[in-house]
Amino acid sequence: MCLPELGEDDSDEYDVCCGALHSYVASVFFCIIDFWSTCSMFFLIAFFHYHDDPLTWPVVVPLFVLYISFVSYLSGPVGLYIGHRLLIALYYYRIAVMFLFALIWMVINSGERKTILDIVLTVLWFLTAFTYFFGWYVHRRTHKFFSTRLALTFDAIQDG
Repeated sequence: MCLPELGEDDSDEYDVCCGALHSYVASVFFCIIDFWSTCSMFFLIAFFHYHDDPLTWPVVVPLFVLYISFVSYLSGPVGLYIGHRLLIALYYYRIAVMFLFALIWMVINSGERKTILDIVLTVLWFLTAFTYFFGWYVHRRTHKFFSTRLALTFDAIQDG
């Protein structure tokens, strides 16, 4: 973990939320929110369409994307724990893709307002997009923190 580096970092460059919270800590909190958001959306879509005989593409596509998202989820917490820059970058791009998918799927889902359930799912996709937008903002700073920390470590090694 990078707790010693967090204690030594007195710059405000990586602070989020009014300068009170470091981006690393905010990313850890976002990982928890991301886990529950992905699980709950997967559960709600599967639950609401459990009795549909043939699953249609408006059900299968988000379930597939959420499944792939869930499989690649561990790159975030593991990358944050061990400080691995590639895993953090993978999680950053996963957040960006999920944000764009949630926006696109919200627009597609809003065009199919057949029942009250479709309106509820549209609102949930909007909240998911908002959550991933916040996570994208936070994790961008965390990715930058680990990138510059690694560059500073290499400079210190070369200076010997």
